[in-house]
Amino acid sequence: HSIGISQQVVLNETNCGCLRKIVSNKKNYTNLSTEKCNVDLLRCFRYDAISTEEIDQLGSSSHTDWGSLTVVWQDDKGGLQTYCHACEKWTDVAAPERKSASNTIINLFVHVGDFLSLATHGEGMAHLPIWPSPRHRVICPTKQPNKSESSQCRRSLVYFAYPPPNISLA
Repeated sequence: HSIGISQQVVLNETNCGCLRKIVSNKKNYTNLSTEKCNVDLLRCFRYDAISTEEIDQLGSSSHTDWGSLTVVWQDDKGGLQTYCHACEKWTDVAAPERKSASNTIINLFVHVGDFLSLATHGEGMAHLPIWPSPRHRVICPTKQPNKSESSQCRRSLVYFAYPPPNISLA
Protein backbone atom coordinates (compact mmCIF):
# COMPACT_ATOMS: atom_id res chain seq x y z
CA HIS A 1 0.00 0.00 0.00
CA SER A 2 1.13 3.57 -0.50
CA ILE A 3 0.26 6.59 1.61
CA GLY A 4 -2.69 7.33 -0.65
CA ILE A 5 -1.08 9.80 -3.05
CA SER A 6 -1.24 8.69 -6.64
CA GLN A 7 2.11 8.21 -8.33
CA GLN A 8 1.01 10.51 -11.17
CA VAL A 9 0.63 13.40 -8.72
CA VAL A 10 3.92 12.73 -6.94
CA LEU A 11 5.98 12.37 -10.10
CA ASN A 12 4.25 14.98 -12.24
CA GLU A 13 6.58 17.97 -12.32
CA THR A 14 3.77 20.35 -13.33
CA ASN A 15 2.32 19.97 -9.82
CA CYS A 16 5.34 21.44 -8.06
CA GLY A 17 6.34 24.98 -7.20
CA CYS A 18 8.65 25.66 -10.15
CA LEU A 19 5.71 25.85 -12.57
CA ARG A 20 3.87 28.34 -10.35
CA LYS A 21 7.05 30.41 -9.99
CA ILE A 22 7.64 30.55 -13.74
CA VAL A 23 4.01 31.30 -14.59
CA SER A 24 3.72 34.00 -11.91
CA ASN A 25 6.84 35.75 -13.23
CA LYS A 26 5.51 35.51 -16.81
CA LYS A 27 9.08 35.38 -18.07
CA ASN A 28 11.27 32.50 -19.08
CA TYR A 29 8.13 30.42 -19.54
CA THR A 30 9.87 28.59 -22.38
CA ASN A 31 12.44 27.35 -19.84
CA LEU A 32 9.80 25.17 -18.19
CA SER A 33 11.00 22.14 -20.14
CA THR A 34 14.54 22.54 -18.77
CA GLU A 35 13.63 23.18 -15.13
CA LYS A 36 12.94 19.87 -13.43
CA CYS A 37 11.72 19.00 -9.97
CA ASN A 38 12.91 16.51 -7.43
CA VAL A 39 11.17 13.15 -7.79
CA ASP A 40 12.33 11.59 -4.51
CA LEU A 41 9.57 9.62 -2.85
CA LEU A 42 8.65 8.54 0.68
CA ARG A 43 6.28 5.57 0.83
CA CYS A 44 4.57 3.79 3.67
CA PHE A 45 4.10 0.04 3.16
CA ARG A 46 1.85 -2.38 5.02
CA TYR A 47 2.07 -6.12 4.50
CA ASP A 48 -0.82 -8.03 6.05
CA ALA A 49 -0.13 -11.29 7.87
CA ILE A 50 -0.96 -14.38 5.82
CA SER A 51 -2.01 -17.90 6.74
CA THR A 52 0.39 -20.83 6.61
CA GLU A 53 -1.40 -22.02 3.43
CA GLU A 54 -0.42 -18.76 1.71
CA ILE A 55 3.17 -18.81 2.96
CA ASP A 56 4.64 -19.06 -0.56
CA GLN A 57 3.23 -15.61 -1.40
CA LEU A 58 5.67 -12.73 -1.16
CA GLY A 59 4.91 -9.25 0.07
CA SER A 60 7.29 -7.84 -2.53
CA SER A 61 9.00 -10.02 -5.11
CA SER A 62 12.74 -10.10 -5.75
CA HIS A 63 14.01 -6.80 -7.20
CA THR A 64 16.64 -4.08 -7.08
CA ASP A 65 15.81 -0.39 -6.70
CA TRP A 66 16.56 1.69 -9.78
CA GLY A 67 17.33 5.05 -8.16
CA SER A 68 20.37 6.34 -6.31
CA LEU A 69 19.73 5.33 -2.70
CA THR A 70 16.88 3.73 -0.78
CA VAL A 71 16.55 4.20 2.98
CA VAL A 72 14.36 1.60 4.72
CA TRP A 73 12.85 1.55 8.20
CA GLN A 74 11.03 -1.66 9.09
CA ASP A 75 9.09 -2.48 12.24
CA ASP A 76 9.92 -5.35 14.58
CA LYS A 77 8.15 -7.94 12.38
CA GLY A 78 11.10 -8.19 10.00
CA GLY A 79 10.55 -9.73 6.57
CA LEU A 80 13.15 -7.82 4.55
CA GLN A 81 15.60 -10.22 2.90
CA THR A 82 18.67 -9.74 0.71
CA TYR A 83 20.07 -12.22 -1.78
CA CYS A 84 23.69 -13.37 -1.55
CA HIS A 85 24.87 -14.32 -5.05
CA ALA A 86 28.00 -16.07 -3.71
CA CYS A 87 25.97 -18.28 -1.32
CA GLU A 88 22.92 -18.45 -3.60
CA LYS A 89 20.54 -17.93 -0.69
CA TRP A 90 18.23 -15.36 0.88
CA THR A 91 19.25 -13.85 4.23
CA ASP A 92 17.00 -12.04 6.70
CA VAL A 93 17.85 -8.43 7.47
CA ALA A 94 17.74 -8.18 11.26
CA ALA A 95 14.53 -6.62 12.54
CA PRO A 96 14.87 -4.03 15.30
CA GLU A 97 14.46 -5.37 18.81
CA ARG A 98 11.29 -4.23 20.53
CA LYS A 99 11.98 -3.77 24.23
CA SER A 100 8.56 -2.32 25.08
CA ALA A 101 5.70 -0.51 23.38
CA SER A 102 7.49 2.82 23.82
CA ASN A 103 11.09 1.62 23.55
CA THR A 104 12.00 0.20 20.15
CA ILE A 105 15.47 0.37 18.65
CA ILE A 106 15.37 2.08 15.26
CA ASN A 107 17.51 0.68 12.46
CA LEU A 108 17.73 2.29 9.05
CA PHE A 109 19.00 0.27 6.10
CA VAL A 110 20.47 1.96 3.06
CA HIS A 111 20.32 0.17 -0.29
CA VAL A 112 22.40 1.39 -3.19
CA GLY A 113 20.18 1.80 -6.24
CA ASP A 114 20.89 0.67 -9.80
CA PHE A 115 21.79 4.19 -10.93
CA LEU A 116 24.44 4.68 -8.24
CA SER A 117 25.69 1.14 -8.81
CA LEU A 118 26.21 1.86 -12.51
CA ALA A 119 27.95 5.13 -11.63
CA THR A 120 30.51 3.22 -9.51
CA HIS A 121 31.62 0.78 -12.23
CA GLY A 122 35.36 0.68 -12.86
CA GLU A 123 36.90 1.16 -16.30
CA GLY A 124 34.48 -0.35 -18.78
CA MET A 125 31.26 -2.12 -17.95
CA ALA A 126 33.05 -5.49 -17.51
CA HIS A 127 34.25 -4.43 -14.05
CA LEU A 128 32.07 -5.00 -11.02
CA PRO A 129 30.57 -1.92 -9.37
CA ILE A 130 32.20 -0.63 -6.20
CA TRP A 131 28.70 -0.32 -4.70
CA PRO A 132 26.46 -3.09 -6.06
CA SER A 133 22.69 -2.73 -6.02
CA PRO A 134 21.39 -5.48 -3.70
CA ARG A 135 18.63 -7.83 -4.81
CA HIS A 136 16.01 -7.92 -2.06
CA ARG A 137 12.41 -8.93 -1.30
CA VAL A 138 9.84 -8.79 1.49
CA ILE A 139 8.24 -11.79 3.16
CA CYS A 140 4.81 -11.27 4.76
CA PRO A 141 4.43 -12.17 8.44
CA THR A 142 2.52 -15.35 9.32
CA LYS A 143 -0.85 -15.03 11.08
CA GLN A 144 -0.74 -15.87 14.76
CA PRO A 145 -3.84 -17.21 16.54
CA ASN A 146 -5.44 -15.00 19.20
CA LYS A 147 -3.78 -11.79 17.96
CA SER A 148 -5.49 -8.86 16.29
CA GLU A 149 -4.92 -8.46 12.57
CA SER A 150 -3.50 -4.95 12.91
CA SER A 151 -0.89 -6.08 15.46
CA GLN A 152 0.38 -8.74 13.06
CA CYS A 153 0.93 -6.71 9.89
CA ARG A 154 4.39 -5.60 8.83
CA ARG A 155 4.96 -1.88 8.35
CA SER A 156 7.84 0.00 6.79
CA LEU A 157 8.74 3.48 5.62
CA VAL A 158 10.88 3.66 2.52
CA TYR A 159 12.57 6.77 1.12
CA PHE A 160 13.59 6.48 -2.52
CA ALA A 161 16.26 8.98 -3.62
CA TYR A 162 16.40 9.33 -7.39
CA PRO A 163 19.08 10.94 -9.53
CA PRO A 164 18.42 14.49 -10.71
CA PRO A 165 16.44 14.67 -13.97
CA ASN A 166 18.49 14.69 -17.18
CA ILE A 167 21.68 13.53 -15.47
CA SER A 168 23.99 11.34 -17.52
CA LEU A 169 26.54 8.72 -16.53
CA ALA A 170 28.68 9.59 -19.55
